[in-house]
Amino acid sequence: MTNVKALMGQAVGLAAGLAALFLLLLGAVTPLSAAPEAYNFDKSASKIDFIYQLNGNEIKGRVPVLAANIVLDFDRIGASSMAITMGMAQVRAGVFVATEAIKSESILNTAAYPQAVFVSRKVKQIRNGAVITGDLTLRGVTRELQMMARFFRQQGTDPEDRSQLVLKVRGGFSRRDFGITGYPDLVGDRIDLDILVYINRR
Repeated sequence: MTNVKALMGQAVGLAAGLAALFLLLLGAVTPLSAAPEAYNFDKSASKIDFIYQLNGNEIKGRVPVLAANIVLDFDRIGASSMAITMGMAQVRAGVFVATEAIKSESILNTAAYPQAVFVSRKVKQIRNGAVITGDLTLRGVTRELQMMARFFRQQGTDPEDRSQLVLKVRGGFSRRDFGITGYPDLVGDRIDLDILVYINRR
């Protein structure tokens, strides 16, 4: 009987040892960081404001976000990516007369180019957010653009909840770089972008 008990004890110990080894190996092959996660965007809440100088006055216009493909990896921010499509044909320049002018061939030429697209190529983490380097295609011309991004939890969500976020992206460019030369005596060259996208994890 003693030998049986001893054998049973050894068997239990061996099984426990094998189970512990299995868990150890499982942990070794399981990624330590979470995989990148895709997010949908809230079209009604998202917006793109652009700021420009009109006859020496700062004016704010708006462009709708038509589509946004956002992938975030908070463990490896460099694995994140974004692509935003803007509805240039629905642009509002902040002043009625300017809205009609900005759609003309000498400025945005929205009849030929109704959309603009920004696609990221590199995302680098910084202390208070990320630097996004990508390509902006506007009026049929593509130029590199660098923007600053920050992420915020949507109001009313748990501090650890990353399923509902707000993405704020800011940057700017020279309109001449995109061949936009209309009304040079009235409209300044610098265009600043202020992008606000509400996103929800899929």
